[in-house]
Amino acid sequence: MFQPTDNAIASAASAARLSLVATPAPAGARKRPGRPEVLSVADEAGLLKLLQRELVASRRCGAEPALLLIAIQGLSSHGQQLVTPAHLNGARHALGERLRGRVRSHDVVVRLDASQYAVILGNMAQARPELVQQRLQQQLAGTYEIEGQCVSLSLRMASACGERQRLSAAELLALAQGRLQGQ
Repeated sequence: MFQPTDNAIASAASAARLSLVATPAPAGARKRPGRPEVLSVADEAGLLKLLQRELVASRRCGAEPALLLIAIQGLSSHGQQLVTPAHLNGARHALGERLRGRVRSHDVVVRLDASQYAVILGNMAQARPELVQQRLQQQLAGTYEIEGQCVSLSLRMASACGERQRLSAAELLALAQGRLQGQ
């Protein structure tokens, strides 16, 4: 098993800081004070760097982080109107903002691509990630009003946690992705 050195971790952490970008809000969107923005990463390598940084920081404090992946499975509109690209972008942004508002302030919300988010849950030693996943499924799936049109989202979710194992960032991501694909 690959065990990164302190220099490799520091290098990955600094690279992750450089590759993170806050997701821009659509025009007219409100910014909530006191909440970090939803981050975006360019690719899986960017997520791995960020995840590695968060794993090291959490474990240094004795915490056991978990990873939750969320994928938009379906999108539909109510009534006769078709979903436009503007509605789709608005729904994606609204999902990210609603997700950011439903997790703890120290949890990290990351937009991976057009239809997928990741949440790095900082300390899951006292809670099960599956319970957080169930709660978020109930709170996030459903209807969003975007530019006067009701748009429904259906979501797939999967979580992974080391549970007394010290999984690497790559192992944790692979476990979550496998569970997401297996649903």
